[in-house]
Amino acid sequence: MKAKMFKVVQAAVFVLGIVGLGACSTDVTEDIVSDAVSEEMHTMKMELRATVAPFGGEERTRADSEWAWQDKATVFLQFETSSSMLRGHAVYSKANDVWDVSYYGNIGTGGKCTVYFFDGADVSDKSNVTLTDEMAIYECKSGVYSVSGGVVRLTAALTPLTSRLCFTGTKGTFLSVGGMVTYTGYDAIRNTLTKSEKPVVRLVDDNGKTPYVYGLFANAGERVLTVENGTNDVLFTKTFNAGVLAEGQSGYMTLPTSDTNKGWSISYPTEEEEFSIPNGDQTLKMKLKRVALGTTLLGDYNIQTEQGYPTYVTNCHRVYVSAFYMGETEVTNALWNAVMGSKPKYQKNDGDDYPVANVSWNDVAGSGGFLEKLNAMTGMNFRLPTEAEWEFAAKGGRKTKGYRFAGSNNADDVAWYSQNSGGTTHPVKQKAPNELGLYDMSGNVSEWCQDYWYSYVPVVQYNPVISARVNSDDRVGRGGSFYNNYDASYVARRGSGGPASSSFARGFRIAL
Repeated sequence: MKAKMFKVVQAAVFVLGIVGLGACSTDVTEDIVSDAVSEEMHTMKMELRATVAPFGGEERTRADSEWAWQDKATVFLQFETSSSMLRGHAVYSKANDVWDVSYYGNIGTGGKCTVYFFDGADVSDKSNVTLTDEMAIYECKSGVYSVSGGVVRLTAALTPLTSRLCFTGTKGTFLSVGGMVTYTGYDAIRNTLTKSEKPVVRLVDDNGKTPYVYGLFANAGERVLTVENGTNDVLFTKTFNAGVLAEGQSGYMTLPTSDTNKGWSISYPTEEEEFSIPNGDQTLKMKLKRVALGTTLLGDYNIQTEQGYPTYVTNCHRVYVSAFYMGETEVTNALWNAVMGSKPKYQKNDGDDYPVANVSWNDVAGSGGFLEKLNAMTGMNFRLPTEAEWEFAAKGGRKTKGYRFAGSNNADDVAWYSQNSGGTTHPVKQKAPNELGLYDMSGNVSEWCQDYWYSYVPVVQYNPVISARVNSDDRVGRGGSFYNNYDASYVARRGSGGPASSSFARGFRIAL
C-alpha cells in the first residue's frame, strides 16, 4: 500500500499520510512516573515524520484517506533517555506548518519515544486528558527522535489502539452495548491510559446507523457482546470468532431485535439483586433494583414555571443511560457498621435502620473507604451512581409518571423534609417508593453521586460521568434531606459539597 507524503515547507516538517497497519505495541499497562515533573519546561521546533494507519486497512473511509493534521492537533510524547522517561507534547500550527514541542527535563541528543494522538479530545489540560468511547486513539511505542540545531526530529508509526464498531437499525432506536472496554483518560505524568468496562450507549441516527464505538473486547478470550435496545427488556448475547474487533478493525452489525436476532441468544434480566453481608453472627441483606436502559431530560422536572419558585436548573439536556442496579434504600447504619466496624459520630440518629449520615465523599468512595471495603468483602464492583443515573432512577426510569418528587407530586407521600421530619432523620422505607421500588430518593438524607460538580452544558450525553474537575472540587449531592425545605427534594434539584466535608443531613446509596 502506497503512502501519501505531505511536505511541510517551514521548519522542514514532514507529515506522512495513511499507510497499512504498523507493528507498534499496544501495551499500555506501564506506570512510569517522569523524573522531571518538577523541572522547568523547555520548548523547541519539531519535525514530525509520522504515518497514521487507518481503521479497516485498505477499506478506509474518505476521511481516513484524506488524513491531514488539523490546526492545534496535539501529540503526547514520552522521551526515553538513558536514565528516565520525560514527558512532553507537541502542538501543530497549520498556518505556519510547524510543530512546537514542549518537554520537561533534558531529553539529550536522541533515543526512543512513545507517541499518543487522541483524535477529537479536549487537550487543554496537558497533564490529564479526558477520553471517550467516541474518540479514535492512536499510539506508537517505537518512535525514534534526535535533537540537533535546536530542532527535535521525530519518526513514528501511529496505529489505532482500538477497533471501531457501529450498529445499523431503525432511526431513533437507542441501545446499550456491554462486553467492550473503552478508554476514559490519559495521565501524562504517569504515562497511563485508564479504561472502563461500563456499557456504551448509542442512538441510531437519521441514516440508520449509530456513531462508532471505539473499543475492544473486555475479555479477549471469550469475545462476548451483550446488546440491549431501548424498546424492551431483552438482552441479546453473541460470541464472536477470534480476530473480530482487533486493533484497527472497522465494521458494523445489525442491531438485534425480538424479530431479527440471528446468531444472538436471548435472555431476560432479573428485576432485583440481593446480596448478603456478614454482620457478626448474623447476615445483612442488601437489595438493589434494576434500572433499565433509558433516556431523560436531565434537569427537567415540570416546575420551571411554578409560581413563586425560580428556574433551578439551566441548560437541561438529553441523556441516555445504560442499565444498572440501584440500592433499594439509602445505606443504613447497620450496613455501614458491618463494613467499617463502627458507626459515624454526630448523627441525628444512629439506629440500625436509619440512613447513615455525616460521611464525606472520601469516606465513601475514597481510598480505604466504604466502597473499597464492601467490594473486597463481596467480590463485586459496587459504586456511587452517576448524577445522570441518580436522576433517571429518581424519576422512575422507563416507568416514570413524570412526578416532581421521587414517586409522587405530593412531598408528604414520599419524602422527609423540614416541614414534616421533626428535624431528624427517619428509618428507611417509611414513605412510599417511586415507580421502580426505590425508597427515600426524595428527602431523609441527601445522597452523594460520583460526579464532580459542573455547570450543565446543553448537549446530548451518553452515560455521562464528570470524573475530572471542571468548575470546582465539589462532588454532586442529590435528593434533598430532612433538614431542607420540600423543594430541595425535587427529582432534578442539584446540590454539592466538598469531597472531605460531611453533614448530618447527607448520606448515600450504592449502585452496581
